[in-house]
Amino acid sequence: MGDKGGMVLAGSVPGRSNHPLENAHRQTIVVLAGALVMLLFLTWSILSFIDPVASYLTILPSAIAAFLWGSFRRKRPFALPFVIATFTIASLLFLLFSVLTITSGGTGLILGVLMLFMAWSSFKRLLLLKHPLFRAWYSGQGMNLPNQSQLKEGEMIASCPHCESTLAIIPMLLTPDDNCPHCMRPLVLSETAERMAGLNGDFTSPLSSKKYEEE
Repeated sequence: MGDKGGMVLAGSVPGRSNHPLENAHRQTIVVLAGALVMLLFLTWSILSFIDPVASYLTILPSAIAAFLWGSFRRKRPFALPFVIATFTIASLLFLLFSVLTITSGGTGLILGVLMLFMAWSSFKRLLLLKHPLFRAWYSGQGMNLPNQSQLKEGEMIASCPHCESTLAIIPMLLTPDDNCPHCMRPLVLSETAERMAGLNGDFTSPLSSKKYEEE
């Protein structure tokens, strides 16, 4: 994330692509790896409970998962539907297991909280992968993002720190009261607001932002 308002800002890190969708893809690669590992662990645990010998059957799913992860990392078109299906299954299974382990109490509480976090992370990635803008970028069909000539004075392209929606924002006009028009969560992270308040005093100017929809 960039430093201005806790958002991902294009060009904020020299020598590295900081396009919002490129950053979202990198983050999704990490979350996908975690989701696949957890799914394989659950599969191994269930098979081991049924029959220790059957646990060796997880070798094939592990190979498939590694191939899927690598294909998504390289932005292979065929991988996207499978990744969407993976996150759909993962979010439901993680939510189910989190409820079961949390309600059981004891040592399962920590695992249940972890599963709940993975369920939420998988669901957030699922929303991103199904967004038309991301699908167009992933497939290389072009993204209807504004270029510099279409931006007003002082605007730049950024993404919401919570839902990754693409916005055109004026960084100097962001305030802690400004919310993303897509997910309605704060565009300015609390720690960023505190830091800016310490530097600039009053941090209450109005926001000027808009979401660019697919044409």
